[in-house]
Amino acid sequence: MEAHTLPQILAQTDRDKKALNKHEEPTSIRQLLDNTTLWRGSNTETPQSCVSTGIRDLDALLPGNGWPQYGVFELLTPGSDEIRFTNKLQETGIQLLLPRLKAIQEKRWILWVSPPYIPYAPGLDFHMVDYRNVLVVHCRPHEQLWTIEQGLKSGACSVVLGWPNQHLSTAQLKRLHLAAITGKSQGFLLRPSIHAQNPSPCPVRIEICPTKPPRSCNSTNTLEMTRNFNISVKILKRRGAWPLLSPQQLTLTTYPVSELAQC
Repeated sequence: MEAHTLPQILAQTDRDKKALNKHEEPTSIRQLLDNTTLWRGSNTETPQSCVSTGIRDLDALLPGNGWPQYGVFELLTPGSDEIRFTNKLQETGIQLLLPRLKAIQEKRWILWVSPPYIPYAPGLDFHMVDYRNVLVVHCRPHEQLWTIEQGLKSGACSVVLGWPNQHLSTAQLKRLHLAAITGKSQGFLLRPSIHAQNPSPCPVRIEICPTKPPRSCNSTNTLEMTRNFNISVKILKRRGAWPLLSPQQLTLTTYPVSELAQC
């Protein structure tokens, strides 16, 4: 350890003050700022290419204005004690993914692994999602992660939607993320919001806040319903920027999916 006398310390402090008065940065700070590997909290840019979520309000909240092109992301949805405040399909997170599924042009599978409800083909067709490319796999709980991983890394799927009903370790999530990058695909894990407090290596984590649906499922005339459907979310993680833990209001220019499904 190098020792300094008090006069030396005061002299060094005086030189530092003079440098600051001249708007000069210490060399060490300048070197840090020039280092491209240093993440700066105010910088929301990301080097990875992204694809639009299809929701303008959500794009504005994510670095790169959309989902990263490849990788695994988490959508955390209300638990069973909050279901009474949500409509049947909104609680699964599908509302946020329909615009992305609609934009898929490539002829690869959209794999659904153990969804809580059977996808409703007329509803998907109404939202211009090519249901002919939808592949649904129902498997036993201990087979879910294996199925999701195989779909992600196979190269045969553009998007994999999974509803794992178990705790996922950091190692398991990393493995799924690497599988998605290998297969050049996107994976969306739709999990209960109780996992929001658990650490995760996923670059994007979004928690859907429970909201009361604008209309009940008793309506028979969907043409009378508004096309503006609001939903609140929390951005728990967005790699390249700080999280947004206060609810963010999103406006979806679509009909609620539950109104197009059998309730």
